[in-house]
Amino acid sequence: ESHLAMRVARLLEPLYEEDKQWRELVQVLRVQRGLVTGTEAVELLSRIATIEETELAQPRYAFDAWIEVLSLDPTHERARVEISRLAQPLQRWPEATTALEAAVTAAPAGDIVTRGALLGELAGYYDSQLGDGPRAIAAYRRLLESDPSNPVAVRKAGTALARLYDEAKSYPELRAVTRKLAEWAEDPSQRRGLLTRVAALEENQLADRDAALACADLEVTARQ
Repeated sequence: ESHLAMRVARLLEPLYEEDKQWRELVQVLRVQRGLVTGTEAVELLSRIATIEETELAQPRYAFDAWIEVLSLDPTHERARVEISRLAQPLQRWPEATTALEAAVTAAPAGDIVTRGALLGELAGYYDSQLGDGPRAIAAYRRLLESDPSNPVAVRKAGTALARLYDEAKSYPELRAVTRKLAEWAEDPSQRRGLLTRVAALEENQLADRDAALACADLEVTARQ
């Protein structure tokens, strides 16, 4: 029965496409999608998403299709881009974050690039779109830990964490991440500024004068 359904759907597909019967075309593509897995399913869902948005003016259905693509292939870069683009006008950030969380979990452990991209977007969603500081902090920390030898990732996550820790008045954590940023700073003047910030935190917010003096010594060394 499934073979017959697939055969009929594939026979109808070019006819509907030629006649621009987009709703009927989407229906037969969905029939096919239900009968396949893997790469073929991803390709069909990508077509469905494109038709839903561009031909049928149904971005919400396009969004759903891209969510399903990402669930099947967490490395699918276009799905990430489209989900982010559509989530804004549709205000579907909670679903976008849920999809990205699942993709991070499903991404190959050794694929640092994909995991970093997913975590970076996820942290940005929590931070900028949902205003969820604790979850944004958790995501940025995971980004920092996912590739600690990558200066770009360290600076991106560290800068965001410093802001969030400052807003939350989490001064011990702010001191630690600011020190990390100082270690990775390429510009000597920027490094001195970060060390000055650490010293000020230790003296004013953490009441640790000895640590502040030690940090001031590091700042002097950085000037030389």
